[in-house]
Amino acid sequence: MRLVAGLLVVLSGPTATLAQSVVTVRNRHVLLRDDNVPPIDPYRRFFKIRVGTKQEDPAHRVVLPGDGTDGDPTLAGSGGGGAKLEVYNIAGSGELATYDLPAGRWQRLPADGVLKAYAYTERNPGVVLTKIFVRPDKIYVRSSGALGYTLDEPMQGQVAVRLTLGTGVTWCAEAVGRPPADRYDHLDFFQSDEHDAPAPCPPVP
Repeated sequence: MRLVAGLLVVLSGPTATLAQSVVTVRNRHVLLRDDNVPPIDPYRRFFKIRVGTKQEDPAHRVVLPGDGTDGDPTLAGSGGGGAKLEVYNIAGSGELATYDLPAGRWQRLPADGVLKAYAYTERNPGVVLTKIFVRPDKIYVRSSGALGYTLDEPMQGQVAVRLTLGTGVTWCAEAVGRPPADRYDHLDFFQSDEHDAPAPCPPVP
């Protein structure tokens, strides 16, 4: 694996009018942790991603897909609902982990009759616990358990995470490890500082 300082986070979710667009956004926090020392505890393995765009230029903000559109991840979405989470290395290892997030586990979070967010929760004891919230200007992802993506290199280098709601627009955020690397980017651990929206967003290997 070629080691490159930094981490890239890519999150995607669609709208009918931006089906092929990529929107780069500001990362607020990324944390990944693994467990490669026996006995392995699957719940020590987790990643957390937080994106916030309220203060950003309109071209770099998270816009909530409308109720019933092809970006609606619930069963009522015109694109069939559901979502996909992809975690992959972009520093040369080619590692890729893909997680299907079925429509039946997504729900709308309304307030006063207005859609405020989409939320996903999956609980499978001993395997995985995943929570995802998508709100205007905010994305939050947390997953723990037997994740398919490992952090068993001396440094993680660059990684991307894609969250696709239905089909359409891609939100892409870059995360760079906090210095010093021996504390924040090493075997089983990566933590980022905030980072401006990248240009461009790198492709899946």
